[in-house]
Amino acid sequence: MLAPDVLTFSTLPAQDDGDDMWTGAYSAEFLRAAEPSGVKVVLNFGRENRERHRANIEYIVHLYEELRETEIPLIVEPVLWGSRVPEGLASDPDSIADAARIGWELGADILKLPYPGEQAAFADIVDRTPVPTMILGGRRPPPRRPSVTWRRRWRPARAVS
Repeated sequence: MLAPDVLTFSTLPAQDDGDDMWTGAYSAEFLRAAEPSGVKVVLNFGRENRERHRANIEYIVHLYEELRETEIPLIVEPVLWGSRVPEGLASDPDSIADAARIGWELGADILKLPYPGEQAAFADIVDRTPVPTMILGGRRPPPRRPSVTWRRRWRPARAVS
């Protein structure tokens, strides 16, 4: 899988200056030639800079248009990470569901969504999306931990691994 965009919160590594700096880093032509198993792009809500938000949306639509006739799925990761996002909104189930809706309306074949903190709330979001859904982030299991444990925990929320 390739992530053709760059999202950082500072011009310095591991720093946060308050607003994100986002850019599409690779052309659709390059991505098609690489034949990845998927292309994942961030859709960040809550920015101060509306032009950067517009450019983010336009890049996703461009990728959708360029990849729709291929076997390469477009994975959209709608997040609420901008400086205008109030405390708690980034994990609010209704906000995540609305961001997910916008992601698939822009052409996502798969959504990668933040976990709202409750399994039932995540299951409700997944039920409202017409495309497969993955969970964003979270703690990775130790390498020898059987995947059966993961399935028992997350399958009731209808997430895929």
